[in-house]
Amino acid sequence: MMCKLRDRYPLISNIAVEPAAGQIKLYQDLATKMAVKLNGITTDWRKQGLDEFRRAKVESGDTTKYHFISSIHSLYYVDDLDDSVKWLYDQLEDGGMMMIITVSDNSGFWRLWNRYKLFEDQLLRFCNSEHIREACSKHKISFTNYKQKSRVDITDSFEEGNVDGQLKVDFLAHVVDFHSTASPALQQELLEYLGGPECSERKDGEVLFDNDWDAVIVTK
Repeated sequence: MMCKLRDRYPLISNIAVEPAAGQIKLYQDLATKMAVKLNGITTDWRKQGLDEFRRAKVESGDTTKYHFISSIHSLYYVDDLDDSVKWLYDQLEDGGMMMIITVSDNSGFWRLWNRYKLFEDQLLRFCNSEHIREACSKHKISFTNYKQKSRVDITDSFEEGNVDGQLKVDFLAHVVDFHSTASPALQQELLEYLGGPECSERKDGEVLFDNDWDAVIVTK
């Protein structure tokens, strides 16, 4: 995405907001590898979640507005989804654009999360694209919704002792070491649901998880 923007705008000031140090390091390493293509882009790395970034911005009196804001699978981790959508919109310059990506309201991912709300915790709050659209409509923010089909092969999640498969289940449930912390009954129930028609489709012996996501695009 940055390369596409760089093709159009020769100078870009970018703020990367990410609470996980490991993910920032991966981003930095990739930016280093692509230094030639990303020439003209300066990045301010912020090891923060959105709520923390917002508080720091308010406390410092920073009134900077932005031409483009992207929130990619990050609004699951805010205290108040509705208020966060409104705040992000308020940070746009007139004519600016915002892209919010979350799981689709009609995806296997959402059906999984909606069924197993016990996986929510103090950091993670399940939401989907319909919640984003509702927040935009409430605040009279015009938007366009783009649906994106996505399938993930989770066949190895049904193979006993397959580490990669176990990690996929951890990710889908958002539970660390699910296979060793959940009861055998819950593990069996979850796997049956994951492999069922509510979450996945079966093709040529593979189990393909419905990972559809939506992009809500806003122009101020």
